[in-house]
Amino acid sequence: MTAFRTSYQNTNDDGVYIALSVPWGETSTVSFNSSWDKSNTTQNINYYDRINERSNYQINTGVARSGAIIGGYYTYQGDMAQVNANATYQQNRYRSAGLSIQGGLTATQHGVALHRSNQLGASRVFVDTSGVPNIPLRGNGIVTRSNYFGKAVIADVNSYYRSNINVDLNLLPNKAEITHSVKQGTLTEGAIGYRQFDVITGNSAMATIRLSDNSAPPFGAIVLNARKQQVGIISDEGSVYLSGLNPKEKLNISWDNEIQCNITLPDSVSSEINLANTLLLPCIK
Repeated sequence: MTAFRTSYQNTNDDGVYIALSVPWGETSTVSFNSSWDKSNTTQNINYYDRINERSNYQINTGVARSGAIIGGYYTYQGDMAQVNANATYQQNRYRSAGLSIQGGLTATQHGVALHRSNQLGASRVFVDTSGVPNIPLRGNGIVTRSNYFGKAVIADVNSYYRSNINVDLNLLPNKAEITHSVKQGTLTEGAIGYRQFDVITGNSAMATIRLSDNSAPPFGAIVLNARKQQVGIISDEGSVYLSGLNPKEKLNISWDNEIQCNITLPDSVSSEINLANTLLLPCIK
């Protein structure tokens, strides 16, 4: 509660302002405010709710001497921009509506991406997720997902302090896997950093690898995809758990620091891992 007096040219204007705010559930707030002075009296009730970490809105209604008041706003923080919409109506006085879209575009030798922007020319990190889209990334704020081309820009990082860019494993798509989920770096003011995450996407399966003489590759041989990402390590009798598999994909088997042969996946790869679905894959030089 606040009381005030304004004096001007031997005239006093006295007034009172009262405000009350009450939490309503885990994400909502209801508030009331009222003001009285010589020229006007207003009373307002506001309802605010945070839908999720990306979206929030507020609705307000009230009365003044001129008539009814109603208004509100909605804010959404997308991967490519922040969107704000608002509208206000005061009876017999005015009406207004607005829409703003705030974002940026960062172009580097590694690619181009649209993104949210906190401040013009601020430090940011360009992230490459090995061409895999929809990978959830975090800086100091909310999640940003990589775009269709597997690129994203994290704009909520600090200058001159070590910042973490990490993959949110709780939101990682079902068919995506990653070995190192955290990258660190320190940026100067206005700098654009670059970080690359080794992401593998596709189905998983058990397989048995056989060479042309029906023997198995040596224990510990590595299975690599076309991007030279490790998708499996061969164990006893050529048995291997493979991840990131896609139909008709070619994989290389390497040991003694050399690629020895390659395998070709069938037209379809089941995502169910059991003995009945174990693949028998010949490795051809």
